[in-house]
Amino acid sequence: MQLTGCIEWQWDQLRTMKVGGNESATKYFQTHGGTAALASKDAKTKYTSSAASKYKDELKRRAAADLLE
Repeated sequence: MQLTGCIEWQWDQLRTMKVGGNESATKYFQTHGGTAALASKDAKTKYTSSAASKYKDELKRRAAADLLE
């Protein structure tokens, strides 16, 4: 059997997953005013919220720091 359409991850994506994750995101949202967005059933509301934007920036910072370790 041949696999087609396999996902190929980039190193920066793998590093971001390493320093992030669901638990990390939940804690970040809860401590940075994103509780309402976190509870929302609407994905657009959740992922375009102010807390989500700040979390994306935080993940970039964490990934850059992890690269230096």
